Amino acid sequence: MIIESTHVSQNIDLLIAAGCSFTEVQHPYSDMGTEIPIADYPDVYFTWTVHLMHHLKCKTNYQGRGAAGNRIISTAAIHSTLEALKTHNRDNILVGIMWSGSYRHDVYYSEPLLDYYKDFGLSNIDLVTSVHNPTSIVGINNRNYYRVMPYWEDELSKTYYKHIYDDRGSLISTLEHILRTQWFLKVNNIKYFMTSHHPAALPETHKNHPDVKYLWDAIDWDSFLPVKNEWDWLKENVDSNLDSIIGKSNPHPTTEMNQRFTNEVIIPYLKERNYI
Repeated sequence: MIIESTHVSQNIDLLIAAGCSFTEVQHPYSDMGTEIPIADYPDVYFTWTVHLMHHLKCKTNYQGRGAAGNRIISTAAIHSTLEALKTHNRDNILVGIMWSGSYRHDVYYSEPLLDYYKDFGLSNIDLVTSVHNPTSIVGINNRNYYRVMPYWEDELSKTYYKHIYDDRGSLISTLEHILRTQWFLKVNNIKYFMTSHHPAALPETHKNHPDVKYLWDAIDWDSFLPVKNEWDWLKENVDSNLDSIIGKSNPHPTTEMNQRFTNEVIIPYLKERNYI
């Protein structure tokens, strides 16, 4: 049973939420304002963003994108915050970021890849509605960020992971994206919190390598929720068999799981820091 909090925030009137599909709120639900009747949609998984929005009862800028890598997440968070500062008091903005797998990347192209849609199995009609590619950060027509994944079969992904990808280099990139986002938010005195969706976001395999350690040590880990990541917290506190859903059609936490993560981890953290 899902029970939403009745607390009304006196401080936050805009939530900016950036991440991958663990943060994403699918259209048309993202257009429903500050109340989404989640009980009416039992087949839809509603991420932590919706539960936090219900708790804060504030406007929300949904920047979760399925399969987004950390450059897209960082860029979307920074751009959305800059736009928000044009119309909102910085004291009333809260930014929440759930980092994605460090292995996820994107390639920016100024001009569209003419053969991309054929290679990826997309038609022109799918261009706007595709959950995968390409995506935009500024406006809706600048669709120049092409996401690549190691398990996708398009030629761009296959080429990238065969000739360009490096495991340690990907972790370095993720740490750099986290740092630039933290520095940006701190310079602008914006309330924020961070976490990651899964252990794959911040693998510790290379954390002590000299090319990695100075970046790792520079991150303000106090701005992260006091958990390893959402996936591991859910395994430890909700369902120890969570890994068994990998490979199924929708390997994401359920609405109820996301609500527990929000109520038991995110909201207490925000209260502890006097953000709400």
